[in-house]
Amino acid sequence: LDYHGDIESYFLAKTKLFQGGRSRFCVINRDTPYGLRLLLSGNISGTSYSISDATDLSLKMSEITFTYCGRGFMVPLTGEHNLSNSLGAIEVLRLMGFGLGEISSALSTFSGVPGRLELVSGDDPTRVFVDYAHSPDALEHVLSSLKNLLEDEGRLILVFGAGGNRDSIKRSLMGEVAGRYADMVVVTNDNPRNEDPKAIA
Repeated sequence: LDYHGDIESYFLAKTKLFQGGRSRFCVINRDTPYGLRLLLSGNISGTSYSISDATDLSLKMSEITFTYCGRGFMVPLTGEHNLSNSLGAIEVLRLMGFGLGEISSALSTFSGVPGRLELVSGDDPTRVFVDYAHSPDALEHVLSSLKNLLEDEGRLILVFGAGGNRDSIKRSLMGEVAGRYADMVVVTNDNPRNEDPKAIA
C-alpha cells in the first residue's frame, strides 16, 4: 500500500495480471471479498476454491485434516488461513498436472514457511508461535485461528510491535484486533527506524 496508496488501487493494479491473456492459469480464493469480486467480474477464466469446499475438517494446534475432491489430506500446520493456503496450493498443483495422491503426500511433509504461524516451542501446556503479520487483517487471521484452538483454560498472550516510518494508520487498527483476541498484549519495538518507540506504541 505504500506504493498504491489505497486498497482499491492495489486491487485494480493486481486485476490487470489476470486480464488480456497474461495468465495461463488462474486460481481465485472465493473466501475473500476481492477474490469474489474478481471472479464475479466475468472477465476472468480459471478455477476457484473456498474453505467450504473442504469436508471432514479438523483443525488442531499441530495439524489440519480434511477431505477435498474426494481425497484425504493432512497438513502439519495450524490455522484456518493455512487450510485456505493449502486449498490454493492444491488447485495450482492440479492445474500443473500433479495428481491428488502426489499433492497429498507432499503437503503431509510440508513444515510451513518460517515466520508464518511457525510453532517454535510446542511443550505442553505452552506453545509459542511466530508470525510475520504486519497488517490488521493478517493479525486477525492469526489471532482468531489460535483463539479458536485454545483449550478451556488456555490464554492467548500476544507480543507485537509496528515498524517506524510506515503505515501509521495500521497501528491503532492492529491494537484493536489485539485487544479483541488476546488475553494479554505486550507491545514491543519492531524496527522503529527514526520514530520514537513510545509514540509508535
